[in-house]
Amino acid sequence: MEHIGNTLADETIVAVSKMKDPPVWLGELERSRTRHPKDNAGLERFNRTLQEEFLREGNAVANPIEFNRRLTQWLIEYNFFRPHAALGYKCPIQVMAPAQEALPMYPSPTTGAAN
Repeated sequence: MEHIGNTLADETIVAVSKMKDPPVWLGELERSRTRHPKDNAGLERFNRTLQEEFLREGNAVANPIEFNRRLTQWLIEYNFFRPHAALGYKCPIQVMAPAQEALPMYPSPTTGAAN
């Protein structure tokens, strides 16, 4: 059985090498070793969650447009609203972009504006 992760990584590395000015983070791509799930444990855990909570719940539909719509809805729920035990029961968005203190808002007059 072929390791899909390495196939995708190979294709990505080839595509990046052909880019004239690749983004900085693309230069940091590395392949994980075949049959070594600990090389990329976070991604492997996400793949497991995706299988258990999305695909096995009947979301594996043949229509790619419908599949992408369902997947997008699930990812929004997963990243923005669902608390994660590994993150101290916070949502990923709360960890990645913590709330900034809001600047005070002041009313601005709209009277006397040029017509």
